[in-house]
Amino acid sequence: MADKRINLDTVSISQAGHGYLVRFLTGSEEDVRTSLMKADLSFRENKVLVIEIANKPGQWLRVAQKLADGGIEISHTYRVGEASGNHVYAYGVSDYAKARKLCRKLGKCAED
Repeated sequence: MADKRINLDTVSISQAGHGYLVRFLTGSEEDVRTSLMKADLSFRENKVLVIEIANKPGQWLRVAQKLADGGIEISHTYRVGEASGNHVYAYGVSDYAKARKLCRKLGKCAED
């Protein structure tokens, strides 16, 4: 990705069975997709809910609980930065459209 000058906002790596799962969060979806296809690497795309929440204790849990109460499963989550003194988190969710509807109640959500 670096040689194509593609910026990755976040990279997450975890062991999955006998291999590894690498997750990229980027604003350059098309460039990443093209690079992975040209490299003949298998991949799967998923939208994540990106939400800005207050930098206070318990806020991550508040969002996670509201999503769970709404019947939305969280597969992965990670902090991706800061904005205006608040934390910005990405949540991998089972139902992105449903999560987007809840988002306004949870914090400031990134636009698609």
